[in-house]
Amino acid sequence: MQKIQVMNSEVFKLLLLSLLFTLSTYLLVTQLFSFSKGQDIPTGVYNSLISKPVNAEELVSPNFQMTIKQNYGSVDEATSATSNFISTSNIDDMIAETLLTSASYKAQDGTIPAFIANVPKIACFETDTVGSSSCTAPTYVASDGMITVCGPHGCYNRARFEIDPQGNPSDTLYSIQISTDSSFATYRIIDGTTFAPKASSTKSIADYQTEATWEATTLNIRGISPSTTYYIRATALHGNLTESEPGPYASVATTNPYLEMNIDIADTSGAPSSNPPHNLSIVLPPDFIQEANNLIWLNVGTNYQTGFRISNFGKYGGLSDGTTLSVESKTADLATSTDGFGLQHYTSSQQYDTGNGGELSTISPVANYTSTYLGGTDNVGIISKDPTTTNTYYSEGPIYTGKCALKVKGKVRSANPAGVFTEEVYFVMTTKASGIINSGAPSSDPIR
Repeated sequence: MQKIQVMNSEVFKLLLLSLLFTLSTYLLVTQLFSFSKGQDIPTGVYNSLISKPVNAEELVSPNFQMTIKQNYGSVDEATSATSNFISTSNIDDMIAETLLTSASYKAQDGTIPAFIANVPKIACFETDTVGSSSCTAPTYVASDGMITVCGPHGCYNRARFEIDPQGNPSDTLYSIQISTDSSFATYRIIDGTTFAPKASSTKSIADYQTEATWEATTLNIRGISPSTTYYIRATALHGNLTESEPGPYASVATTNPYLEMNIDIADTSGAPSSNPPHNLSIVLPPDFIQEANNLIWLNVGTNYQTGFRISNFGKYGGLSDGTTLSVESKTADLATSTDGFGLQHYTSSQQYDTGNGGELSTISPVANYTSTYLGGTDNVGIISKDPTTTNTYYSEGPIYTGKCALKVKGKVRSANPAGVFTEEVYFVMTTKASGIINSGAPSSDPIR
């Protein structure tokens, strides 16, 4: 006897519904693809076929939880995690394709990365160039080098840099990083106002300046150390959240502070006429003002930012036979004084001073050594007696190939005894805020 098994009514209903759903789907798909080419698909049919997206940050099941993080920046990632695993995948990785960058554009993926500023370069970074420069401004730096703004041997505590914007717009802002380590493991940033290095943790928007603003100041790095190699690099910013990575670095070494002076005896041409020890003679008939045939020339140079001073002193403080002082040295107008002996400024010059192809200082005589100090033309300044010194020349800043010259002038009375009288004159060059740095005439090498 054949056994007939009757289905459960609920199971039968499910199978029937499944069959009807399959048949409905088949008819719908058949209808969809039966439309002729170019014919619009009815909205109702289209919407029934295309599923709508599920907008959710977290997908949860009894077995796992998925969290998607989309930062739209340089670190976009998706993270899936359960108690059993963690997986991370990059969503916003850059495509390594050289065609995405040119001198005119830079293509990047992601929402904000597409607007990140181009990575800038350092066009020049200099302290001590002579005769030429990689820097393009000012014109005297471009043509003659950094000596035109720092003096002989270059800068010991300052530097100049220029930026290569790499196609960034002119209103792009730049921040400058500086380090003594080429790896930039530690670095400081250049203050946008003082141009001195400061802690990177103190950086503010005021430390981001345009290329034009940075380069408008000739020496746009200040307050650095002598005899040190520095490395700088730049980042670019063109709107919020658009700062670039630091560009490649440039390096330069600072020099040491420098003072130089040497002495020559020469006529008004300044051409040397003797080797040290220098001798200078003067004949003084009674009651007549006389001057030596040659001049004392001081050849000076310094890169000290504060300038220099030159002082003088003598062994006797006047003309002496070694025992008796015959004519005292003093600041006086020899035209009205009965006697006297001293020095008178004749000329001074230098290269690359302000208004003369550079930004350096000028040499100036102290007032009492000028010919007209007391109203006439025969004024002389004192030669002090050792250990007292008297300032004779000075500058307010660096000097390149400076020269200054002094006349030796005197007058004696009829009552002065005749004879041969001498004085040993010394010149000392110092910075304006220090002791003796360099003597142009050491004790064994005076002017007599």
